[in-house]
Amino acid sequence: MGRTLDERLQYDTAKEEAFNRLYVELDAERKKNAGEGLKPVVRDLVLLHDHILEAIEQDPEAASALEMVRLGLLEVLSRAGAEALGPPPDSRFDRNRQSVKRVAKTDVPELDWTVTQVLREGFVFNGTVLRPQQVEVQRFSKPLGAPTAGPAGAGEKPN
Repeated sequence: MGRTLDERLQYDTAKEEAFNRLYVELDAERKKNAGEGLKPVVRDLVLLHDHILEAIEQDPEAASALEMVRLGLLEVLSRAGAEALGPPPDSRFDRNRQSVKRVAKTDVPELDWTVTQVLREGFVFNGTVLRPQQVEVQRFSKPLGAPTAGPAGAGEKPN
């Protein structure tokens, strides 16, 4: 009888562990699917964010009230799993998170592929880029009559 009781306890323990693993997998899948269901709404909220920024530029008198609305909208986006991308200007271009919309020439090789201005904010949703940040970058252009040797990597597109 002692053996049957031990076997039954082992069986119950194994069954409980299996149920726990299944619950964790099911919960992860549920969260993943819930996020995908929010994606169209988050896209629309990002567009609303753009419209608020346009309204701020067009109506300086309403700018402070609109800025409060914009900050509230960013908070809502954050709770839904979306975040503004950053980084600030003067950082290196990141092709995985940014797209070049404008190019400014520079004669300083070290500034090649440096972001000078964010033209339109990008957003990440649940860890993936929802919309890349649109930026202006500097591109090295050798001045006329300058020697051809430059630093290693100048002119190469960053990752």
